[in-house]
Amino acid sequence: MILNKLLKITNILFPENCKQCDSILDYTEFFYCKKCLSKVNLLNNEIMLCKQCSNILDNNDHDDLCSHCGNMQFYFEKNLSIIRYDDFIQKIILDCKNNGKDKQFKYLASYYINKEIELLKDYLSDINLIIPVPTDKKTYKERGFNQALTISQIINQLFGIEINKSIIKINKKNKQQKSLNKEERIKYQNEIYKYKNICNLSNKNILIVDDVFTTGATVNAISKMLNDLNCNKLKIFTLIRVS
Repeated sequence: MILNKLLKITNILFPENCKQCDSILDYTEFFYCKKCLSKVNLLNNEIMLCKQCSNILDNNDHDDLCSHCGNMQFYFEKNLSIIRYDDFIQKIILDCKNNGKDKQFKYLASYYINKEIELLKDYLSDINLIIPVPTDKKTYKERGFNQALTISQIINQLFGIEINKSIIKINKKNKQQKSLNKEERIKYQNEIYKYKNICNLSNKNILIVDDVFTTGATVNAISKMLNDLNCNKLKIFTLIRVS
């Protein structure tokens, strides 16, 4: 009760603005107002999703697989994403990543992961190891954080699943992939990662974590490497799915 009164007084004296729409936040809001947070589209609200990659199915898709998955060889069991990619979420995420706003990104990721906590609880029930997608030193220095690691740490705090950052590393400087087509992305990702430490993963059910799933080339390249280390099971979790 006392804390709430103090927060209200602080909010009146030192008001904070929503990082998206600039409206004044009330004392229960952090970084973003409830109205902006409600504009983000959750994939769980979609009727039909691809059982492999969480893409939204259209009328031409068959057997619960999107056309992308029907033409791909994936080395993981499934990807689960919780947010649908659109211009609104793109603007928010790029602002966080390009301007080193790690606390804002952590808040957003935690907010939507907690909204889908029951879905995650079921999906992660057999997972005993988390591997975040690594980032190169230059990108980390520019951003000040690795978004895949941030998401992994949130999951670790919620479910107590171990994180291992010492198996996979970047083999060469990572570059922007926005200009690459599907085939170029796959070729590039197959060249970029290498083993940091080689170990036997035969008793491990692994969750690879990244922020965005576009073609799946990144997580698929890492999945292939982990399969070569005899892991028992491989799943993917990405915060956002680009349709």
